[in-house]
Amino acid sequence: MSSVSHRQPPSKVGPVPFQLIPGDRLNIALGCAIYLALTGSSEVINNKFLRKNLQAYTSWNWVLIVSRILLRQDQWDPFLLSNSFGVCMAFRTAGARGLTEMMRQKMALRGVKLTKLQFAMMDHWVHTVPVLLMTYLVVRSGRRPLMTNGVVGMMAQMFFAYSQAGTLNVAELYMPHPAKRAWLASLAGQLLAPLLVTAIVDRKWKKAGVIFLIILLPWLSSSLDPNVKKKYYNPLMAHIAKVKEDMQEKGKATAGLLV
Repeated sequence: MSSVSHRQPPSKVGPVPFQLIPGDRLNIALGCAIYLALTGSSEVINNKFLRKNLQAYTSWNWVLIVSRILLRQDQWDPFLLSNSFGVCMAFRTAGARGLTEMMRQKMALRGVKLTKLQFAMMDHWVHTVPVLLMTYLVVRSGRRPLMTNGVVGMMAQMFFAYSQAGTLNVAELYMPHPAKRAWLASLAGQLLAPLLVTAIVDRKWKKAGVIFLIILLPWLSSSLDPNVKKKYYNPLMAHIAKVKEDMQEKGKATAGLLV
């Protein structure tokens, strides 16, 4: 994917590195090629751990960030800003009221055993660091990104959902969670991140504070709702039990092959 133009006067820019299509100054074709490769990755990669991780939109976002750095695609920064905010806020909202602890247990059943501290550190590395990094890069450049970046980000996120789960409810890929609130959180993060950064660039701190508070509203609605954990406790337990059963079946099948 790539970012759309931002509010700056036209200026001469150098050639875009690794440009696939002449005239594609945002190198959208390269971003789309990466997304298409990620779409089919779960079908061709044999490593189970890597395959499962590439069925997470967080991983797609990180692949694009790493590609941006290695291939010097700084024109993608406004899009990656919106995308990173959307990913972070969706995860925070989906995992409110301790629901992320179930994710840690699910990972343990699949062989990735992390302490609560290790899980928290990993969580912030994959979800919070991209937000801080892209905010820093866009603010440092002085760019004022358009909300259109968030529109493209939402399209990309929905493309992921339908390509990997066949539905907007991606609970099977992750865990049972408040899906509607998570999508609302993503929408707020995707669309309002450009306005937040523009306010920061313009040093309009009160405006930035108000926008940031609005971005947090879906997360707050889940975090302050005592019924969230009650509502999803039984579905979560059933999901964990299914994962455990699947792992036991795979273990028996593997043992049978070794006999």
